[in-house]
Amino acid sequence: MPSGRLQLFFAAMIFVIVSARAQYTYHTMTDLPVGPGVRYYQILEDSQPWRIDVVEVDLTCPWVRLKSVKGCGLLNSPERPHSREPVSAMSQRLDYDGHRVTAAINGDFWHADGYPTNIQVENGELLTPPNHRSAIGFTPTNRPILARVELNARAFIKNATCRIHTVNTPMDSGALILYNHFYAPAAPGDSLAIQARLQSIDRWMVNDTVRCVVETVRAGTGTLYLSDGCVVLSGRQDAATFLRQNLSPGDTVKIFIGLNGVKERVKELLGGLPRIIEDGKVCIEAGVAAEGGAGIADVRHPRTAAGFNQDSTKLFLVVVDGRQPGWSSGMTFGELADFMLNLGVHQGLNLDGGGSSTMVVRDRVVNSPSDGRERPVANALLVISTAPAGEAKYLHVIPRRAHLLQGQRLPFYSVVTDSFYHTITSDPDHLQVHVPSRLGNMDSTLSFTATAERDSGFVSFHYHQLSDSCFLEISTLAELRIAPKEAVTDTIKSVLFHLQALDNQGRMVNPEVRWTTVPEDFGRVDKYGRFRANALGIGKVVAHALGRADTAYVTVTTGIPSLNNDEK
Repeated sequence: MPSGRLQLFFAAMIFVIVSARAQYTYHTMTDLPVGPGVRYYQILEDSQPWRIDVVEVDLTCPWVRLKSVKGCGLLNSPERPHSREPVSAMSQRLDYDGHRVTAAINGDFWHADGYPTNIQVENGELLTPPNHRSAIGFTPTNRPILARVELNARAFIKNATCRIHTVNTPMDSGALILYNHFYAPAAPGDSLAIQARLQSIDRWMVNDTVRCVVETVRAGTGTLYLSDGCVVLSGRQDAATFLRQNLSPGDTVKIFIGLNGVKERVKELLGGLPRIIEDGKVCIEAGVAAEGGAGIADVRHPRTAAGFNQDSTKLFLVVVDGRQPGWSSGMTFGELADFMLNLGVHQGLNLDGGGSSTMVVRDRVVNSPSDGRERPVANALLVISTAPAGEAKYLHVIPRRAHLLQGQRLPFYSVVTDSFYHTITSDPDHLQVHVPSRLGNMDSTLSFTATAERDSGFVSFHYHQLSDSCFLEISTLAELRIAPKEAVTDTIKSVLFHLQALDNQGRMVNPEVRWTTVPEDFGRVDKYGRFRANALGIGKVVAHALGRADTAYVTVTTGIPSLNNDEK
């Protein structure tokens, strides 16, 4: 299990979810305001185990804005042929005074070149056209939308009208295509096309009409650069004839970028698949049939999802860690939908998961991405605070409550915020920490090491007149249990070993684990407990943690035997 992962119980709240499949007990580990109208929760379910991060957003808060963001700000360019970017980098890029990023999650699935697989609207501009899959978004007044939509776009000049077939895609015979500044630095040249460069007069907004002034009309050779507010209409055949006959420099053109399936104006939108909750009911079977995802529906994976409540006043962003035995196993679509229903989600959408699943709160990645590091993704959904900056008001120490084992290390960090929970730069030399010596010791990096066998107490933090504390509970590791205890495999297939760790009070705990094999060259075990053999014979797989160990026996034979393990 990756180091530094501990059970952090910020609050003693417990809730139980009962589904058609099982009953789960969830511990709310963190309950922390991170911006006006925004709260962050860490939630743990011991038996699976599951580790879940949730952001709850009050959509009625006047300081809250939602923003869909394209990785690297472009779909493609010569400098960035794969336009993907980590969620944390997108958050940092968009974080400035009056526009503070309080939280963010990864968004849609994506192609290898960084294009989202479904529609995206950013700040009222359409980046990519829709397909048959669901998308979640917001009106200019923060009203949430979850729907499958179709493009309905047209250009109007004088008494002539022409359909705009698509946006920011390669040229197609007979199609009128709109390119905007998200496509690339310039529109693609095409010797068979006529192109018109237009500059908008009005602000772009989906499901609204925007007036534009024609700057240039010419054959599609050479370069027409794209800038903010500028678009290029490009077409062959009938579309080329429309542009040539009806547009001249100085003309005013009206462009309507509409979406069938949504009546309101749309400011932000991004896609996912499938819809898993509709009108307060699980709709996975219908969602998978209409949109896809059957191959990943019933397998546990890391997950990212978004949804909102029945009266559209609360938005929930959810990230579930997975593929990390002993820490979090991931969820099926059904388990994810059950969890979100109990949060109060009435309409819910699954987003890209796996190694892409990422949540950023303030300026920190708070979940544990399954790749071991943050993955660059196509787009993200950001929660923005427009509240003004203020004076230092609160000291927040994270964690506020923790259970750890003797010998474990726990990194602390502190944040000074104003009354709107915006982070304020602080001087670490003025932070004072008091640690009871019987519990352990703290180094200069605020990393605490537990030395007690069984004890509890407070560690207190002070910054000028501000203070906060963490309640520590310390126990010892009593037992490690490997499963399966015996396995049969070959040199091709692998065996996944699960590890359960218990402390001296019988509670499940999560120590850092080191895996070995006997003999040493018998095989290798990755950090998730997955063993792959190097040689035939009988050997051992051993898990080590804080002076404890447990052993499993493995027989490696030829061929592909019938396995009595969890190999997939």
